[in-house]
Amino acid sequence: MGFENLRRKNIIGTFGALDGCQIPIKQPTNDKSSYYNRNKFHSITLQGICDHKKIFTDVYAGWPGAAHDGRVWKHSPVYNYLKDNSDPNHHILADSAYPLSSFCLTRYKNNGHLTDEEKYYNKIQSSNRVIIEQAFGLLKCRFRRLKMLDMSLIDKASKVITVACILHNICIMNNDILQYTRIRNNDDDQERENDNDDTEDGIDKREGIKTTLWNNRNN
Repeated sequence: MGFENLRRKNIIGTFGALDGCQIPIKQPTNDKSSYYNRNKFHSITLQGICDHKKIFTDVYAGWPGAAHDGRVWKHSPVYNYLKDNSDPNHHILADSAYPLSSFCLTRYKNNGHLTDEEKYYNKIQSSNRVIIEQAFGLLKCRFRRLKMLDMSLIDKASKVITVACILHNICIMNNDILQYTRIRNNDDDQERENDNDDTEDGIDKREGIKTTLWNNRNN
């Protein structure tokens, strides 16, 4: 079972959902402003990709909280791997803070003039992508220390975050089910850092998927 079977309406070829979340930390001694994020607290960024079971397939932790999600993404090892090795028929889903590409499909930016087709695509895309928010919520509920990581050494804090993600995966793989309340990710609507980062093949691919979803909406 994959994303294709997760919901009745889906985006075929999806193998993961991408997002970033902020892990609060105490004010660092050095470079304080870099870790002070737009939500007005000091943090480390955790970038994650998860599958349909909320298992993290890739995590990248350690960037200062003030860094834009799109910038963290473009410096991550998984981005550089997918840029050179991605299958044109497969992709991950991300919110509009990320650059659009053939391997990372984002929502249409709401400029107040979206067509019905674009709105429908956004609805389906968001309903599939929300699983990464659920994964982050489950992670923070299971490991409550991540709600405020009181550590002085930033590099050690990043390792603690990564280990928590690994333990999260082990718990899910062993059917250790946890009832939790979804934690809203405050970075969902982060503004795009550079709209020119969208690639032509990504634009064309999203247009094709949008049309297919619209034409099949009543099936």
